[in-house]
Amino acid sequence: MSTKNMTHGHQRRAAGKAGATVTFTENMKVTLKKDNFLANPKNKQRFINMLSRFLQEDNCPTYHAEGDADVLIVKTAVESARERNTVLVGDDTDLLVLLCFYTRSDSFDLYFKPEPKSNSRRRVWNMKKVKEQLVDDIVVAGESALVSLYGGKPGEKLDGMRYQRYCEKLAANSSQIQPQNLPPTSAATRHHSLRVYLQVKQWKGENEGMSLEDYGWKVTEGQVLPRMTDLPAAPESLLQMTRCNCSSDCASARCTYRKHGLECSPACGQCRGTACTNSPIQFDEDDSEDE
Repeated sequence: MSTKNMTHGHQRRAAGKAGATVTFTENMKVTLKKDNFLANPKNKQRFINMLSRFLQEDNCPTYHAEGDADVLIVKTAVESARERNTVLVGDDTDLLVLLCFYTRSDSFDLYFKPEPKSNSRRRVWNMKKVKEQLVDDIVVAGESALVSLYGGKPGEKLDGMRYQRYCEKLAANSSQIQPQNLPPTSAATRHHSLRVYLQVKQWKGENEGMSLEDYGWKVTEGQVLPRMTDLPAAPESLLQMTRCNCSSDCASARCTYRKHGLECSPACGQCRGTACTNSPIQFDEDDSEDE
């Protein structure tokens, strides 16, 4: 039973898709939708073989992995970095974890660059610098890495970052906030870090005697499933949070917070919970004049 094949992302991408086997040629136009076409392993392998042949004919070397390709991809990039600065482009977080393990401090610079997406800032990680920042403890290292990936400062916690980003998005947007766009919780990161540690041990052949259920997984009806978290994503009061967008000083009952007997918060659009008469922080006018 493979944990790689049972991850949430693999299950989600394959859900409800079952393409027919297509015996295609390089000049044949395939009308099947891309997702359905690639959901069929035979179609996918035939396409990879064809693409590989064209790349090699154009003097671009290609490599084929018998099993999980992530290790081969990373080792090829690390080998390249022995002779030149190298950039590995990909979206799989497993690549980032493997790079943290295999990157050599005495090599040329090795960068990890996610695939560029529309309307998003491109971010590139220098793996030599990332590796220097990691610590030995599994859970602490996992949270530290994700804080860094989400643009936080050393010492910050994911739960605090998640709350701050939630308030910022709530103040700036009128549409529904998508939880997946927020940093993960510390509880979710804990189980993810344990899964990463177990996966690395499996790659190294050092996982003998390690129980899946002790490292971020659960076994349900014979299936190995990731344990996402053991805590709610946020306090109930935060999940039900509203905001005001008052253009005045929040003194009237029109203020959503004042109407419900609540003090304004950092999520409020105009006052940000500090610059109004309904703020939990009140300043004495005499003190202001003295200043």
